[in-house]
Amino acid sequence: MENITNKDELLEQILNELDHTFHDEAFEKKINGIIKRGKAYLNDKFGSEINFAEDGIAMELLVSYCRYGRSNAIEQFRHDFQTELTALALRGALKSAESGETQ
Repeated sequence: MENITNKDELLEQILNELDHTFHDEAFEKKINGIIKRGKAYLNDKFGSEINFAEDGIAMELLVSYCRYGRSNAIEQFRHDFQTELTALALRGALKSAESGETQ
């Protein structure tokens, strides 16, 4: 599990990627919720917990998820990133198979 510092660092990274440079507590709360839902969605596709700090591809997907979420367009994210989400799921399945886990 991530600790609070990691969550703060992740929030800061996402806000930076979204070009949000000023402090807005309400916006940060909204983005935190989007991050939480995005991580759950991507972890579900991957089949296990993703370390977003180490997985650049998953982090890019999370940033994009947040970008779409900020615009209230999550349904479009799923459509626009279908290929990348399928690749993430396949990568997760391969990792699971290599480690001997069952799904």
